[in-house]
Amino acid sequence: MKYHKQIYFPLKDIARLSILNNFFKHKKFYWTYHAQQRIKERADIQYFFKWFTALNFIVENIIEYTVENNDIQKVLYRFNYNQYEDVMLSIGKTGNIITIWFNNNKDNHITLNKQEYAIK
Repeated sequence: MKYHKQIYFPLKDIARLSILNNFFKHKKFYWTYHAQQRIKERADIQYFFKWFTALNFIVENIIEYTVENNDIQKVLYRFNYNQYEDVMLSIGKTGNIITIWFNNNKDNHITLNKQEYAIK
């Protein structure tokens, strides 16, 4: 089941997401090859990783997450990267960086397909 911030986050999951955030704050991440390639294509590597180490993993930065068998499997964060772009960062529950992409920071998801997500 997928949940999106603009649609519905069950209250019962907020505490679980906070625990996962605390885990990520102290985690040494594993970057998939795919994620590494996206960074190389779009960013200065040294700047990106300096920026990354300063990230604040909080529930307010989560825009989507996936639950399977009552267990949070992955979380999608949106972080401001610069004055024009945000970074979308998909992280698996064990701390593997699945993928990243850069998004125009003015994008407000007008095309969001609400049928893909759980509702109240």
